[in-house]
Amino acid sequence: MRTLLLVALLSFAAWGFAAAPPVVVSAPAPEPSLPPDPVCLGWDGGWVVYRYSLSGGKWSTWKGPDAALPRIKAFCAIGADAVAVVDPARRYSGWLSDLRSCKWMEIPPSPIAGPDIIWDPIVVAFAGDRLVLWGRSRGPINGALLDTRTMKWDAMPKAPVRLRFRALRVAIGRKARPG
Repeated sequence: MRTLLLVALLSFAAWGFAAAPPVVVSAPAPEPSLPPDPVCLGWDGGWVVYRYSLSGGKWSTWKGPDAALPRIKAFCAIGADAVAVVDPARRYSGWLSDLRSCKWMEIPPSPIAGPDIIWDPIVVAFAGDRLVLWGRSRGPINGALLDTRTMKWDAMPKAPVRLRFRALRVAIGRKARPG
């Protein structure tokens, strides 16, 4: 009896599925991987990208336009497609270098006012093709996203967590979007 009931249910289920139109599900596009070569940022009268070719066993470098060294400190971030360095004393403006074309672009001032003191905690990281700034600042805005394709900033809404000193940074994935 159980076998007959099971066969009847499977037949009914197969008949029901056969009558329904097929559902097409597209797989999500794979996320691009990080550059395979180590990259770091330095200073020599302007910002310099240093990239070591693992396959070729040699260094390549490209220097950005001459720029003033930040008075207090600079924050940098290295992403899959770009390297950025920002100066908090200049409202987090700075320079961005495209890792594929080796070209530099100026980052405009952000909507974040800048730090109150030298030790204000600010996190700078890439999330996909967006540069994320978040932390304590003088003004009411504590976070902003820079779209590196348009070089336009969007202020982030107030975060649901308290700002912290000595915060660590990490950005996972490519899903940073303005609020």
